[in-house]
Amino acid sequence: RAYEAKSVHRTDVERLKESPPPSVTCPRSTVSFDGDLKAADFAGAEELPDWRTTMGYPADSRISGHIMHDGTWLYLKLVHGIGADKLITSADIWSGDDWEIFVARDRGEQCRQIGINPAGKHLALAYAERATWEPRVAVSSARGDEVWTTLVAISLADLLWVAGSAALLLMSPPFMLAGSALSIGLVA
Repeated sequence: RAYEAKSVHRTDVERLKESPPPSVTCPRSTVSFDGDLKAADFAGAEELPDWRTTMGYPADSRISGHIMHDGTWLYLKLVHGIGADKLITSADIWSGDDWEIFVARDRGEQCRQIGINPAGKHLALAYAERATWEPRVAVSSARGDEVWTTLVAISLADLLWVAGSAALLLMSPPFMLAGSALSIGLVA
């Protein structure tokens, strides 16, 4: 029975890997927050569905996210159900707990990344391209007894650098959205 369960899971994971990335329609807020995370109201934001581990298993329900834009900025609310006493904060971002936001035109090698640690420190990187990437980004990180909540605002002018569209991958290792990207469609 254990072998059968693993075999079925492997088939499900392979099917997931081959499937198109999940997609979400990113709603436009009726209010412009101009990148101000204190003013941002996520009540009308779209939920980011189907969180999985990097191995394809369903994530526990303690990971959630929401997305919206105001025509100028993209806003993310990311919640990881881990208390401040268990979070590992690293000065270099990558050695501890972090959120990793990847942006790409497609599933190719050229992508951009923003890493955010629990202290709210963030770093933007560009891969497989000669240009550097210095996006306008605002980050707010709140570490509570039960959850770590991260709010992010990214300038759409800096995010959508090719033909007005991008794929987005959100990770809080070892969790990620299903597939290898989340295709976002902005509501005008």
